[in-house]
Order: sequence, then structure tokens, then C-alpha cells
Amino acid sequence: MISLKRISLGILALCILWWPSLLSYADGSSLVEVKTQTIKVPLSTWNELKANNEKALTLIRMSRIPLSEAHSLINKQGNELTELKNINNEQAKALSKAQNDLMRQKAYLNEMNNSLNELNKDIKRNHQTERRLHRQRNTWVLISGLLLVGLAVK
Repeated sequence: MISLKRISLGILALCILWWPSLLSYADGSSLVEVKTQTIKVPLSTWNELKANNEKALTLIRMSRIPLSEAHSLINKQGNELTELKNINNEQAKALSKAQNDLMRQKAYLNEMNNSLNELNKDIKRNHQTERRLHRQRNTWVLISGLLLVGLAVK
């Protein structure tokens, strides 16, 4: 509870702070007289203005409902945009991973291609060696045959 002493001090402080203002009002020097201006309007015009004012107030009240619906729609779209952004980020990560996998596969395929080229060269060399050995064998068979025929004829 607030003590009586505190309340008294508060009132005293307010009086001290407002004392100059109270003195100026007492002599009437700072009082401002406000004169209200009046205009004369025909009753039909007044009734028309009043009706238009009511229509405007009704439209304002009715427009609050679509505005709240638009606001909720904007919030919903904001949430959907956030979800789409998250999906986009996930897809970017997946695409990055796929790109890395593709680069690794490309390197692997290049390595396999080099290996196949080496194997192809080895096969060609082996084929050439095989043909050479076949020719040599045929040459030795021919020489052996000729020697046998030569020995038999002798």
C-alpha cells in the first residue's frame, strides 16, 4: 500500500511543477478563446451529407472483413513461400550432390577409357605378335620340309 506520506509528497511535487501554469491561468493571460464558426447548410444537403457519411462508414466496416481475409491470405502465402524456399534449398543441395557424383563418375569413366585404350593397344600388340609367330612357324615348317625333301632326295 502507498503510504499517506508518499501521496502527500506526490501532490506537493505536482503543485510545485504546475504552479507557474496555474498563475498564468489565474490572470487570464494564457487563456485562449476559441470561437466556433458555423455555416448554414440547407436541410436537404445536410441529410445528403449525413447519408453519404453513413454509406462511407458502412463501406469502411465492410472493407475490414476482406482486409482481414487478405491479411490471412498474405500470411498463408508467406508460409508457403518459406516452405518453397526450404524445398528449393533441399533441391539445390541434392543438385550439388548429383553434380559431385557426376564429376566422380566422369573421372571414373575417363580412367576406364584410358584402361580400355591400353587394353586395346595390348590386344593389337598381341595380335601382331601372334601373326609374327605364325609366320615364323610357317617359315620353319617350310624350311624343315625343304630340308627333309633335300635329305630324302640325296
